[in-house]
Amino acid sequence: MARQLFVQSGYDGLGVGAVARAARVSRSRVYALFPGRQALLAGVVDHDVDELVARMVPAARAQPDLDTMLTEGVSTFLDFVEERKGEYEVLFGLTGRLEPDVARLLQSLRDRLVDAYLLLFRPAVEAYGIKWPSEAEARLTAHAMMAMVEGAVQAWLAEATLPRGRLIQVLAAMIRRALVPLLAGARAEA
Repeated sequence: MARQLFVQSGYDGLGVGAVARAARVSRSRVYALFPGRQALLAGVVDHDVDELVARMVPAARAQPDLDTMLTEGVSTFLDFVEERKGEYEVLFGLTGRLEPDVARLLQSLRDRLVDAYLLLFRPAVEAYGIKWPSEAEARLTAHAMMAMVEGAVQAWLAEATLPRGRLIQVLAAMIRRALVPLLAGARAEA
């Protein structure tokens, strides 16, 4: 219910009373679980992050090499976004830039995803024969790549100028090009 209200009415329309009415339960029941609008949205986002990570883990672990992992990772992310297009557009669009509560929530979402991505991709990067960079450098790189993919997907959702398969290829190649010079520098320092 909270997800539907958020997509239909944005952050301003997401309230405990509205969720209670839509779910046909008492406000006190909803308040017991979610003490306010931010908690409602956090519940939706936390659930989505858990689901995305749950999808990424088997997809990443089943791949034998970094290039295939990147392609499958972008494909999995795009599947996830397409299933939640309305929510994604609201979260990462104007609402995510203007509402401080939403912006903080998005930052925590990105931090959780970066943690998951680093755990998933580190073995493939090291198997590629490259020394893993410092934690700070790895996190910065993961955030930058995630921002690049988010921006490209937002543009593609607004106007799909490329076929889906080509979008996945382009994004995976962009991530690889961003990784390889960084990783080559780490290799040279070793």
